[in-house]
Amino acid sequence: MYLLYSPLTLSPFKDFFTKILLSKFDFSLFFRIMWKIKFERMNFMSESLVIKDFKTLKVWQKANSLEQEIGELVKEFPSYEQYRLTDQLIRASRSIGANIAEGNTQLFIKRELFHANAALGSAGEVRNHLLTAYQNDYINREQYDALDKKLIEIIKMLFGYIKGLKSNLDNESDAAANW
Repeated sequence: MYLLYSPLTLSPFKDFFTKILLSKFDFSLFFRIMWKIKFERMNFMSESLVIKDFKTLKVWQKANSLEQEIGELVKEFPSYEQYRLTDQLIRASRSIGANIAEGNTQLFIKRELFHANAALGSAGEVRNHLLTAYQNDYINREQYDALDKKLIEIIKMLFGYIKGLKSNLDNESDAAANW
């Protein structure tokens, strides 16, 4: 009849499915209603959809500026560090802005939060690599302090960005509960 799965697979739901199968349940009506709800929700989402431009975010602008600055800085590193510290610094600094951009372009706030958190981790990684560069005398104290100050500012901005996203997530879940 309607049994598509083995009884073993559905054993935790056995009573529920048995009640449905034994009752005069109209599957076609059920699926039409679910289909309609799905498309009404998608339509609602597309009406309220706003195309976001990550380049307008101050935190992305600062991360991009830092990325350019680090790109220039590592040109002075010893050649034997090219595939070690130099590469790591470039990749980690690029990752900050890239994660902000990728997250900001996502449709769902939880995905945006995930990428903002990844950007936060990359900022910490850059701080660590800059400390290593300073300890190995590849950069001087003034360069280290200036870049570390910029990174701390980016980290604080990311905390604020994440806090705002969490607030939006709470507001969105409240709106969905009332929908």
